[in-house]
Amino acid sequence: MVKKTCLPENFRRATEAGRVGKGAEQNVPETKKQMSEGQRAYEERRARKAGMSLEKWLAQKEKAQREAAREQSAATEQRSRAKKPGLFARLLERAQRPLGSG
Repeated sequence: MVKKTCLPENFRRATEAGRVGKGAEQNVPETKKQMSEGQRAYEERRARKAGMSLEKWLAQKEKAQREAAREQSAATEQRSRAKKPGLFARLLERAQRPLGSG
């Protein structure tokens, strides 16, 4: 006799696969997005023009997108570090200095 649980089937499967709980987003395998017929044809033409298979083309495209996102986040982080202090921060810093030192 099979023991039935009160958990929904999808949740039970996800739990067994280890995809529920803290850090669950990291355990989920990436599935390829379903493309429409027109999008697939467009990507096939681009792949053929580049001289590679559709799978290889899509993998290269995804890798380039990840790299662009990584560069963008690094540039944003660098800009936030290099930002000069605001008006109030400069006034407070100046107020902390002794008189006559600038």
